[in-house]
Amino acid sequence: MSQEPEIVPIVDEQIEGIDDGKMSLANIAKETKLTVGEDILSRDQVLSIRARTPRTMNVNKDGKIVTVPIVKKVKIGGGKETDYVPNPYYIRKANYTFGYAGWSFDIIAKELIENQAIVHGVLTAYVKGREIRKSSFGGHAAAKELVAFECDGVRLDRWTFYKKVPKDEQDKWTKIYGGYVDLGNTFKAAATDCFKKCMSMFGFFSDIYAPDDFVEVPPEVDGEKELETIQKMIATADVKALKEILKKIQKSDKYNEAQKGLIVELIDERMKRLPDGEPVK
Repeated sequence: MSQEPEIVPIVDEQIEGIDDGKMSLANIAKETKLTVGEDILSRDQVLSIRARTPRTMNVNKDGKIVTVPIVKKVKIGGGKETDYVPNPYYIRKANYTFGYAGWSFDIIAKELIENQAIVHGVLTAYVKGREIRKSSFGGHAAAKELVAFECDGVRLDRWTFYKKVPKDEQDKWTKIYGGYVDLGNTFKAAATDCFKKCMSMFGFFSDIYAPDDFVEVPPEVDGEKELETIQKMIATADVKALKEILKKIQKSDKYNEAQKGLIVELIDERMKRLPDGEPVK
């Protein structure tokens, strides 16, 4: 088993002479005593982890740019709501930060305890030939027994029963129970909970789940915002502009291979919709 490397903070001697983006990050580290570990993670990876979570994102659907929410609301009881980030965006964030082949999530153990599914999982990031591992537990309540009603050989589930049977006839029906609903989905939900906890241990989405500990990264050094701008450009660009974007992206050393691959895919999709478009893949 690989030993998790020590994360070393930036010291004063390292700050002098570095670019503005790195200077901003270093100053954040000094002021808040963060251990950002740039000896292991790249500058862009640290910025991706520490970036403020955008509330919405633009996606390309059938050639049109559509705005969809990233941060959603979930009820927590007592008529109250709280912010949460759905699992697909966690996966997108992991792919963006570490690359499609740069991370893995493994379930080490699982168990059902008193109708509660518990999983133990490990999130591993592969960075510069090393493994950075974050391990945690996740849980999810197993679905309660199905409630149904039966009368004269006819069986109705709970929702149909209350919808179709008049109140003055409901006492003629017998309440019955079925088995547990798909435990596979219950364990998947527990695994999702575990994955999110492991991601939070890296520091992802701390502005949502740990706002008192969050330190905002300056927007001008947020690489993901730049990629979102490029996506918007691609959605309306002509063939000449698409070729220019493709040329600059391929020559740039600012983006990793996963990020470049995403841009190439978007350019290819846009090309296919243009009468004089040329495939790039």
